[in-house]
This record gives sequence, C-alpha cells and structure tokens, in this order.
Amino acid sequence: MDLCGTFTQAIETQGSGEAGEPITIAFTAGSKIAMAGDGCPGTGCINLKSGSEFVTVTSVAGYKGQIENTERSYAKDHEEGPGTTGVKAFGCRHCNIENLEIGPLYVSKKGDVVGNVEIQGITIDDEGGEPEYDTIENSYLHDLGWAVNVQNGAHSGHIYVEGNTFYHLTHGLYLGANAKGSVGQEVFAHNRFYGNSNWEDGEANTNHVDGVHCAADEAYLTHYTGLYLYDNYITTEGADTTGPIFLEGTNGGTPCADKTSNVWIFNNVLTGNTCCGLAGAFTGEDHTYNNTMIGAGPNTKEGEKETCETWNSDTEEGRPLTVANRSFKNNVVTSCSDLISAERFLAAPGGMEHNLWADSGGGNEVFVCDLGEVETVAERRQAFFPSEFGSWVTCMEQPETESRYLSTAKLELTGQAQAPLGEPESGSQAIGHGKNLSDLCSQTPKEALCKNIGGKTRPSVGAWNIGAY
Repeated sequence: MDLCGTFTQAIETQGSGEAGEPITIAFTAGSKIAMAGDGCPGTGCINLKSGSEFVTVTSVAGYKGQIENTERSYAKDHEEGPGTTGVKAFGCRHCNIENLEIGPLYVSKKGDVVGNVEIQGITIDDEGGEPEYDTIENSYLHDLGWAVNVQNGAHSGHIYVEGNTFYHLTHGLYLGANAKGSVGQEVFAHNRFYGNSNWEDGEANTNHVDGVHCAADEAYLTHYTGLYLYDNYITTEGADTTGPIFLEGTNGGTPCADKTSNVWIFNNVLTGNTCCGLAGAFTGEDHTYNNTMIGAGPNTKEGEKETCETWNSDTEEGRPLTVANRSFKNNVVTSCSDLISAERFLAAPGGMEHNLWADSGGGNEVFVCDLGEVETVAERRQAFFPSEFGSWVTCMEQPETESRYLSTAKLELTGQAQAPLGEPESGSQAIGHGKNLSDLCSQTPKEALCKNIGGKTRPSVGAWNIGAY
C-alpha cells in the first residue's frame, strides 16, 4: 500500500503478510499523516492489527514519511489531553517500522507543566500475541513524550531499536514485561538522544528523563538472555533527570530483570545530568565496557552533587536481589562531583580494571566503597579523596589493574550527542591504555565490541583505547 499526499485519518491494517511477502505501508515522497484536533488516537495514526505478522511500515528511498499532530501543544491545550500514539503494533511479530519521522505529536516548551506518559511515538505490547523479531530503525522521533515503548511477553525477543534519533522527548526506549518469563536478545544500538530540556518544568518535576528505561512489576522478575545497549550517544539534561541509562532494581518494586540476566552496556558516550548514574544498571549481571561517561561538571554545591556511577541493590540477608557480578572495564568516567559509589559485593571477582577516572574537582571525597551488611552507615560507607585512589581500590577488593585517576581525561567536549563528543584528544591517557577484550567480542551481536562507536575495528592484539572510541 503506497501512501500519497496528506492523510487526515488513521490507518489500520486488517491482516498479516508472509515471510518474504510482508504487508507494506510505504510513504511516497511528500506524503504524510497530519491530524488536527486531538491528533492521532491512542490506538495510533497507524494501527497494525493486534497479533499481526510480517508487516513493514516504511518510506521510499531517501524520504521519511511524517506522522504528526498539527494542533496538539501546551500553548493550545494547557493540559495533557487524550492519549496519542504514532504507530501501535500490539502483538506484532516480524514487524519493521522504519524510515519515518514521528512528531511533533505535542509541542511543549520549558516551563510547561504537563505529563507526557501517554504521548507516545511507537508502542509494542504483548496484547494479542508475543512481540518477536521486530525492528524500529532509521527514524526521527521528536516533540512527544515516550518514543519507543516495548512491553514483552513471557517469551518475547529479537527486538531491535537501531539507528534512530530522539529529541524533544523524555524517554528514548522504555522496556518492560507483562509476564514472568525469559526474554531473548533485545538491542538498543546506534541511536542519538538529546535536547529534552523543553519538557523541564522547574519544581513540578512532572516528567523524568531517561535515554533507556527498563522496568517491570517485581512479580514478573523477567530474565533477559541478552540485553545489549551499545554504540549510542545519549545526553540527558534538565532538572528531573534519572540518567542516560536506567535499568531499575528492586527499590521501587519495579525491577527491570533478575540478577542473572545477561546485560551488556558498551561503546556508548553517556553525558549530562543524572540522579542515579550515567550507566545506571541496578539489575542483571552487567558488563559495562568501553564507555565514555561525562557528567554535567564537578559541581560541589550541596544538593547539586552528581555521581557518575552508582552501584547499589536492595539486599536480603546480605544477598543482592536483582544485580550481581558486575564487570567494569575500559571506561572513561569524568566530570562529576562524585565519580563512583559502589557496594563492593556487587562486583565480579577481578571485575574492575583499565578504567580512567578524571576531573572530579579535586576537593571532594569522590570514591565511595560500600561494605554492605554492617550495622551503621558510618561503618558501611568509606569515602576517599582522589589522592586516596589506591585506598579505595583496596577497600573495593578489586585489582583495578592499570586504572588511574587524573585531573583531566583530555576529551573533546563539542558535538551534540554525536562525534566528536567524548573523543580523546592528543595526549589523552585514554589512548592505548585499555585492555584488549577481543575474547569477549563473540558474546556481543555482530561482534560489536570489537569495533568502536565509529565503526573502526579495534586491534586483535595489543592495547585498546579506554572509552567508546
């Protein structure tokens, strides 16, 4: 089905395609769906019939068909109004949603107080069937609330969110589950997320900001056989920021996954504000490798301190409930007032090494080692100044082989969630001081760990760089 001209009503599919012969909805050059009034309904401007299989929504080569609400804005409505969705694909299997521009669905400016949870770009749910083998790629999503929303069933998987640009919104990918089960490979890669301050509303804090947010009801405690977040540029800003990556633990009763889930966070440039860590993994058996993490600056004002990396988990009789055996290697961590606060028992044996820690302002106790189950907070938390880096390493009971603290990481700080942001400058200690992790590449999709964020192959022998580049 080719779309020509401007559509002012929603479109709904009535059936499924077959392998090699998908139902295809294609925007031709100049075509769009533009809806006035309340705009796209909650069921979507494009609604792929519940339980559909083998459906593709795309645009002709070189064009991105637009889905927009022409009248929805805070200036007009002064409230959230009815729910609105660009594309709804409940229970979809083998569905591709690609080469689109979704937005604006709701125009908000800094200072507007309006919730945006129900202002959604693309939503996939297990209602009507298990979502599997779905791709969302090469699209622009902007001026809406939650961009891509995936609710897994008990046996979902093979869902790929790649090559998209997210801006003027508060959630890039929201990942959840509606049933207890084992979820297969899911990937968030090669995406850009930035420019979300238009939703900041001061003290109201109506919307929180995450590049990637994973959560579910703790009754489900989903197991992921592979959750991979890599090659992304994610910059978060504003007053109510959770962080670029936020994989919830048990604290809110909505953990992303169980503590044996296979989680990989690598080759990302993660920058900006955070309340809970730039790579906030509070769930799973996490592998955090070759990331560049740049905070909003080593601000030392009381109440404004930020911690680049936070490791904690609710415990029961000394046992972590949703996160364990964390590995942290080849990462650059810089420009936060506190660089890391970590419960040491969450780290895998020998799990921390070849990291570059830098630019905390120098006057703070920037390394915190949490001993875990002891009687008082004073006994449990031991904090160290940059000059006491070796004492922190000893407290953590980690080798931190070839890791170091420096006053500056010497990184390029220009580029809006894209290269060269975070790239090491000449003379940076991030160059040629990383561990060669080639033996782990086969555990990542397309052996992606063996390339840097720009696609350049890392050396098969000899030292790697520290960080995403």
